[in-house]
Amino acid sequence: MPQKEWYQEWFNSPFYHKLYSEKNEVETKGFIQGLVQHIKPAAGSLILDTACGKGQLSKTLSLFGFDVTGIDLSGDSIAIAQKMETEKTPFLSS
Repeated sequence: MPQKEWYQEWFNSPFYHKLYSEKNEVETKGFIQGLVQHIKPAAGSLILDTACGKGQLSKTLSLFGFDVTGIDLSGDSIAIAQKMETEKTPFLSS
C-alpha cells in the first residue's frame, strides 16, 4: 500500500486546525482589503483560492464582489467550507 505524502495528513490533522483556530473575521477582512488594494483585481474577477482550508479567505473575497472557487486537499476542511457555500463561492475537494 502506498504511503501518503506528509501534506495529505498534515492539512487534516488536529495540529493544523489548532494552528489556524485563532484566525478571526476582522483579521481576515483586513488582510483581504490590503491584498485587493495592492493587486487591484478587476471588479467581479474570477478567483481560485487554492489550499482554501475552511474557506474563510474565499468567503471574505466574495464579500468584496469576486467570484471565488475554493479547493483544498482536506475533505474535512472542505466539508466545513461547504456550509457557507454560495452560487458565487463553491468549494471543491481536490
